[in-house]
Amino acid sequence: MDGVVSAISELKLLWTTVTSLNRAFDDVKGRAKLPPGLPVDTSVATTSVWQHVDQRVLNIPPKPLPDLVDILIIGSGISACAIAKTVLHDFDSECRKQSEKPLSIAIVDARDICSGATGRNGGQIKESAYMDYSALLKQKKSPETAKTISRFRINHRKRLMKVAKEMKVREQCEVREVDTVDAFFSAGAWKEAQEQLRIFQKAFGDEAGHFEVLQKEAARAKYHLMGVHGAIVGRAGALSPYRLTTSIFSRLLEDRDSLTLHPNTVVTDICCRADGLYTVTTAASSQDETRLPTKPETSSESKEAVPDNQRTIRARMIIHATNAYASNLLPGLTSKIIPVRGQMTCLRPLPSAEHQSLCKTILSPDCSWSFVFDKGFDYLATRPCGDVMLGGGWAQGSGGGLDDVGISSDADNSVLASSHLLGLLPTVFDKKVLTGVDVKGVWSGAIGMSADLLPWVGQVPESVSKRKGGSNAKGEWVCAGFSGEGMVNAWGCGEALAKMVVEKFRCKPVGKIRDHLVLPPDMIITESRVCKASLSDLAKAWD
Repeated sequence: MDGVVSAISELKLLWTTVTSLNRAFDDVKGRAKLPPGLPVDTSVATTSVWQHVDQRVLNIPPKPLPDLVDILIIGSGISACAIAKTVLHDFDSECRKQSEKPLSIAIVDARDICSGATGRNGGQIKESAYMDYSALLKQKKSPETAKTISRFRINHRKRLMKVAKEMKVREQCEVREVDTVDAFFSAGAWKEAQEQLRIFQKAFGDEAGHFEVLQKEAARAKYHLMGVHGAIVGRAGALSPYRLTTSIFSRLLEDRDSLTLHPNTVVTDICCRADGLYTVTTAASSQDETRLPTKPETSSESKEAVPDNQRTIRARMIIHATNAYASNLLPGLTSKIIPVRGQMTCLRPLPSAEHQSLCKTILSPDCSWSFVFDKGFDYLATRPCGDVMLGGGWAQGSGGGLDDVGISSDADNSVLASSHLLGLLPTVFDKKVLTGVDVKGVWSGAIGMSADLLPWVGQVPESVSKRKGGSNAKGEWVCAGFSGEGMVNAWGCGEALAKMVVEKFRCKPVGKIRDHLVLPPDMIITESRVCKASLSDLAKAWD
């Protein structure tokens, strides 16, 4: 009898669990079908330490929104920066040789410049190549395609180092190469990682020697880790993404009259004109404005008067660089780029009195970390000032992270995720390394999760924008959906899009700029790819 009761209890538990998971996934699907809304006002958003007043280097000249520009970029993060820098700096010499007028660019943002994901992430330039290569193969990518995508991401570390040097902002943005330690706290995850590394090293012979495998005892002895099953050591980079972006913008503003930046400028509508231009309606951002006004499926040139609190700008081309918020103005990307709330903290380790030097060695600015669990991982980089930037905790969040899917607001922190992060370091390191942490900041940010886990780059199909351009239109373009991996995707995507844009204006191919990264074809937006990408595939990838 007890056995029957036990079996019934287990079936009830299983049924409750399955029902709960199905209900949670239905809730996710419901949120994914909604537009993300506008970013919350700065006054109510959680505050990233990157964006503190003492970190600011950008002084924006007070200029009115121009009446007409060649290119209007919506969004002001790292992808927008890469596009502007590539168009105005990298292709500028060729423009001058042909006596062409530089393209004019206006960049608008609903909040402060670089206040979104770029100004809120952890600052790691890290491609977990051996894990991601296996993940791409699991997604049925051919080995050649998986290699192309992996190379593109791996090469971002050196590319960003070169960009920072070229633009003379290395010191400002704290960019540096680091050792990186992947520490595994699950026997299953550790076994899988070793197999993934073996597959990767076989496919990438030139990268094979860049990794060191430490079994349990060696990892515990070298890094004073508790409960670790093993570690893999490789190479990565780290920086302040906020300082990189704003410092480059500052350089461009000093050198280029054809660039203007306009913070706190919300784009509320885009209309196509018969002459090939776009009329873009903007408004000053408001703390109370959290959803876009409802607009019809298609837009045509409006003859209505613009209210006093709004302004219009005409543009020959529009680029959407709004990542998690892209589907606000590109309705066809709803459920293709899904906002996911990510969690970050800034901590100051408290070393033990007897081993202060050990803490500085383990949590050095020359070393970054990933802490990998059975579900999910956390990531850490130490700034030169000694502050530890620790993010993640997604799988430990409410509903196993599902309750953060479809959340674009950064007004609130994830309670469970932030609690996990705040208690992590004293748990995984022994007391010789640190006895606790001082909390310097806790904040959230919206990740633009792509349904097929690849960025969306290129000219937007009319089926996605729901707007039909005139025969002379230069079109709408997109660079978004970096799935929390912006530091190893966004710059190269921005460079590639900028090349496409310049070619569109010149009506002919332009030569590849030396050191520019080559965009993998699978990242280009097409109608067929939009139709194929599904939330179900994303759920399988997360499994």
